[in-house]
Amino acid sequence: YYFIAEMNLIYSKAEASPLFSRLHSSLGTIKIINYGLIVALNVNILLSPSHIDSPEKVIEYNLIGNHPIEHFAFISVMITIVLGSIVTILYFIIMCTMATIEIPTAIKQVSDEFTLERKMRKYVEKRTFFEVWGSSLVAIICSFVFFGLHTVNFFFWPSFYTEIFIFLNVPIIMRTARSVVVLHPKNKYCKYFAIVYDCVFVKSFVRNNMVLCFFCVLGYVINVEYFS
Repeated sequence: YYFIAEMNLIYSKAEASPLFSRLHSSLGTIKIINYGLIVALNVNILLSPSHIDSPEKVIEYNLIGNHPIEHFAFISVMITIVLGSIVTILYFIIMCTMATIEIPTAIKQVSDEFTLERKMRKYVEKRTFFEVWGSSLVAIICSFVFFGLHTVNFFFWPSFYTEIFIFLNVPIIMRTARSVVVLHPKNKYCKYFAIVYDCVFVKSFVRNNMVLCFFCVLGYVINVEYFS
């Protein structure tokens, strides 16, 4: 049902916009070109001088700060900037093209889910607390057990523990929350949360390209290794 609806949406958008039609039909070619550019970018990063942290730092300290920079290092940085910019733009184009299809489909799926039959809603409501939140509780308990063992055997490292807790537990808690928001069909904020969650976490194509764009930005301002 949703596959047919998605195909109809693609057809209608392609009929309305020649640009969308050309981009959507060329997605496979764009991805292949982007993968080739990523390989070239990573090879350049591997062969670049070790003291080059990021293009932003090189420009700040060597060009704006009037510090000399080796000719070959300058060329390497320019290649990184050009290839990184093209890769980031292509990631963004792919993400936007897919988002115009995936987001309306996600909204329709969530809207249909929030109009579940009463019998189905009663079944969801009968789940016990542990059936709903069990995975989140187990993840939180395991995290604190690990923090305790690490503190006993090594040292107390609060920043590391915070990062582990956020990256491990927050997605699990959000997934659990997503499974219970359907119990509140009249709450528009629950519906908004479900739509955002499905678009960001469930629709892997959009999510992956968002993450890749984010790491490309980190490659510019923090370290070129983030391009990898």
